[in-house]
Amino acid sequence: MSTVTGSMEGNKLKLNLSGEIDSANAGETGLQIDKLFEAGRPSKIEINCGDLTYISSAGLRVLLNLRKQCPDMILENVGSDVYEIFDMTGFTEMMTVRRAQRTISVEGCEVLGSGFNGEVCRIAPDTIVKVYFDKNGLEKIHRELKLSRKAFVLGIPTAIPYDIVKIKEGGYGAVFELIDARTYADACRKGEPPLDELIRESVDLLRLIHSTRTRDELIPDMRKTASAWANDAKEYLDAPLYEKLKLMMDAMPEDRHLLHGDFHFKNIMLQGKESVLIDMDHLCCGSPVFELANMFTAYCGYREISPEESMEFFGMPLEVTSRIWEKSEALYLKDKTPEEAERIGKQIRLLGYAHELARNNRRPGIEPEERKKRIRHFAEKLADLIPQVERLEF
Repeated sequence: MSTVTGSMEGNKLKLNLSGEIDSANAGETGLQIDKLFEAGRPSKIEINCGDLTYISSAGLRVLLNLRKQCPDMILENVGSDVYEIFDMTGFTEMMTVRRAQRTISVEGCEVLGSGFNGEVCRIAPDTIVKVYFDKNGLEKIHRELKLSRKAFVLGIPTAIPYDIVKIKEGGYGAVFELIDARTYADACRKGEPPLDELIRESVDLLRLIHSTRTRDELIPDMRKTASAWANDAKEYLDAPLYEKLKLMMDAMPEDRHLLHGDFHFKNIMLQGKESVLIDMDHLCCGSPVFELANMFTAYCGYREISPEESMEFFGMPLEVTSRIWEKSEALYLKDKTPEEAERIGKQIRLLGYAHELARNNRRPGIEPEERKKRIRHFAEKLADLIPQVERLEF
């Protein structure tokens, strides 16, 4: 016995399937689904399988027929037994099939790190969960999972979640098994291993990432994101400076080097002697100068206005994070001539300040006066650097 209910939300048909769908009732189930489809003519379909306990080959044919009419179809909240059927019959290869999530609590757990979108908590000695608190958390987790797998296949040491859970306190989480793992930031605070060793290891990892090229369409091109930064700066720069910045941004050549997108000591885990990357949701491709610009602002550029934020974010004072950046930059550019290193250093800072100006221009939840102070600071830095830079590329 099966039951079908559904409703339209904009151009999306949301269906709920419950009970069992077998040869005895598949025909009637298909007719019910067809009626709902014809009434709405959706361009997307989401099917909640939370109460579906069994589906036979006849039921699978009903879903295949529906997918022919609407290729953008997702099966979600699928229980373990039904998921095995979808997996065995190849449905998981043809369309998005999402398992049902168990619920866990992170109350009282050690917080390893926090950011704008959520936090990373240790829920067991060998298990951490990355929690997303915003309403689109589940969508972001699935996107990060895809990007993590892409990076892993390309040979990047990446932590891949083995489970997706609901968080009792709100939001969703991605669960990772990382035995005796700690972030580089935590290792740095404890002085084991020494800071210079951590810097060398992180730069080696950075070079490995940047030595990889990709043309995978799922991995975004950083140039497209960066091209909007100049537009954000337009009202804060004199016209000639804005025009030059815009021209340099638009003239950046295509570059398919892989970039982590948010590379710093809080997003590298030390598991024994192995370094593993987390937070892969910013994975992209482009010139390495973008990555270095983000590192500069994370370690010190963004903290120029409020030095205490370095302690809040990294658990380390600004003089330590500034040292991490300076040594990382010098080590990464060690094969460049002093003139080349100086030229690239100016590019790094220019892009870093342009990014921070744009981010603060759009950033929610910040007081208007604080926003103005930050934007004014970054605009002044940009105005000083733009005349000194002729192009934005290595």
